[in-house]
Amino acid sequence: VVIQNIEFANCTVIDNNGAGIRQEGANIFVEKCFFNGNEMGLLCGAIPNCKTTMQYNVFANNGSTLNPGYQHNVYIGNIDTFLFQYNSSIDAIAEGHELKSRAKYNFILYNNIANISTIDSRTIDLPNGGTTVIMGNIIEQGVNSINNNIMAYGGEGLTNLAPHNLFVVNNTFINKKSVGNYIFVQAGTDTLFVKNNIFAGANTGGLIVGTPNFLDSSNNYKNTNIGSVLFADAANFDYNLLAGSPAINQGIAITKSVKNYSLTPLLSYKNEAAFLPRVNDGSIDIGAHEYFINAPLAIGNSTINFTENNTDEKINIASLYPNPVIDQLHINTKLENYTIIVTNAMQQQILKVSNASKQHQLDLRHLPNGIYNVLIIKSNGGAQSFKICKM
Repeated sequence: VVIQNIEFANCTVIDNNGAGIRQEGANIFVEKCFFNGNEMGLLCGAIPNCKTTMQYNVFANNGSTLNPGYQHNVYIGNIDTFLFQYNSSIDAIAEGHELKSRAKYNFILYNNIANISTIDSRTIDLPNGGTTVIMGNIIEQGVNSINNNIMAYGGEGLTNLAPHNLFVVNNTFINKKSVGNYIFVQAGTDTLFVKNNIFAGANTGGLIVGTPNFLDSSNNYKNTNIGSVLFADAANFDYNLLAGSPAINQGIAITKSVKNYSLTPLLSYKNEAAFLPRVNDGSIDIGAHEYFINAPLAIGNSTINFTENNTDEKINIASLYPNPVIDQLHINTKLENYTIIVTNAMQQQILKVSNASKQHQLDLRHLPNGIYNVLIIKSNGGAQSFKICKM
């Protein structure tokens, strides 16, 4: 089931869990929808052999003052796999969570998950453990949050399918309260992998609460002073890096993958519910954003052009044909030494070509039929994204 371009607002019922979408059947794909002021944004039950995918959606102000703490922007029950990417989930109300999932496998990639002004609880709650990748997100706790813990893993017991592994990579964590801590893990968690993250703001309760069986943590930037990171405009929620930031070029390259999801970030979240290619200068930066002097504009939901040479003029830097494609995809451009990256709908990198030619042919015969993203990335950071259909 595919659900696209629908606004869900003010859904209420007598038992206080009125949902924009109530999922009781397996396998839905929700894209470009707006969930505002419902008692629950999306409510997913316990469904065997189910994958729920959500991308380019906005969730705001969902929750119930009549049943505080039990309604959320997003609630995922006991399913197999949850993919959440390029979404904005902000300001759950009445002590709800911006994101709560009991799925066995969670892939939370390139989102803005934040409390700004409401009385929420944890920003991310994963109460039953399992395998989770949290990468490339902006994760923020506002001054009114009732729970000092920003995210929790296994808080209700590690009842999901083992192993219980949590991978937290290249995120920007912001705590604007005067107290708090960042990551809670249940005792008995198999692995906690924490690398290349920014932790900015108070950590009076400790950066990590709980003792995993194995902790692999390095190349994180931690400072109780948010201003020390040199964000572009933290007061207005712009967490791009300025020149001179201590996070620049201080990350570590990670070659590991989890369930075919690479732990090397290829994208960055861009307001609102969009993404842009993450282009580095050979050394990865810490946090959700890569500093680049000629940073591209956002890719929204399809083909969006990017500026180049620090001008405001939008230009096409490449053309692709045929689309749909059966075997050979032709790429025409005037560029020299550019990079082609092909990803699938889950943003798993399928193909990468460096130093591609002006008239380049990609052999796609080996790919399964489906929708793919093709990123054309200039050496100076300009880029263009295309969505193609392989038949």
